[in-house]
Amino acid sequence: AEEDVVSLAISFLSVNVVQFYVLGALANRHCAVEASIPPAMWYRDMMYMLISAIVAGAANMLVALFLALWHKQASASLIEAAEFIQSYASASFAWFLLFAAKAAVHYACEGRHMETEQIVPKVFTALGLSGTEFLAIVLLDVLADSMGARARVHEAVVKIIMSLGSLVGFAWELCFSTAIEAIDERVPSSARLAFVVAFSAALSVLVLPAYVLYIAPITEECRREAIEKLPSEELRCALMRSIFSRNTP
Repeated sequence: AEEDVVSLAISFLSVNVVQFYVLGALANRHCAVEASIPPAMWYRDMMYMLISAIVAGAANMLVALFLALWHKQASASLIEAAEFIQSYASASFAWFLLFAAKAAVHYACEGRHMETEQIVPKVFTALGLSGTEFLAIVLLDVLADSMGARARVHEAVVKIIMSLGSLVGFAWELCFSTAIEAIDERVPSSARLAFVVAFSAALSVLVLPAYVLYIAPITEECRREAIEKLPSEELRCALMRSIFSRNTP
C-alpha cells in the first residue's frame, strides 16, 4: 500500500513537470491551468502527454520482462526497486492519459471560446474516458487471463488495468469537486462550513456501508485466494509475515 501511494504521488508530480515544461504554467489543486494558453499549445501538450503515456506503458512492460527473465539472478533489493518502478510507470500511465484528455478538451474548446473548467465539459470528459477505458479494460482482462496468473507479464497487464481504473476515478473526482464548488458558491458564506460538514457526512453514510458490505470482503477474499495459490507453504507463510509487518506500526 505504501508503494502505491508513493508511486501515485511521484507520478502526479512527474506529469505536472511535463506540463510545466510544455505550457510554462502549473495546474491548481483541481488540475486546471488558470493561465491563458493558446490552442496550439494545448495541442502540443496533448501530444506530449500521449507520448509520455506510451513511454510509461512501455516501461511497465519492459520491467515485467526483466523480472520474468532475470528474477532468479537479481538480488531482492533490485527486484523490489524494479517493482516500484513498475508501480510508478503504471500510475504515470494513468495520469498522462488523464492530462492528455484534458488537453484535448482545451484544444477543442479554446478555439470556440467555450468554457472548459465548468461541470459540463468535465462530465463529458469523464464519460468519454469511462467508455474508452471500459473497452480497454475488457480487452486487457482477456489478455491477462490468457497469460496465466503466475506470468510476470500478467502482473504488468494487471497493473495497467488497475491504473486505468484509477484514471476513471480521477476523472470523476474532478467532476465531483467542481460540482461541490458550484453548489458551495450558492450557499451563504455563513453556512458554508455547515454545508461542507453535512455533505461529507451524507457521503460517508452512502460510501461506508458499501465498503464494509462489498469492497472489504471482496478484497479479503482476493487476498486469501492469492495466498492459497502460492506453490509452497513457505511462500504462504512469508507472504503472511510480510502483510502482518506492513500492518503493524
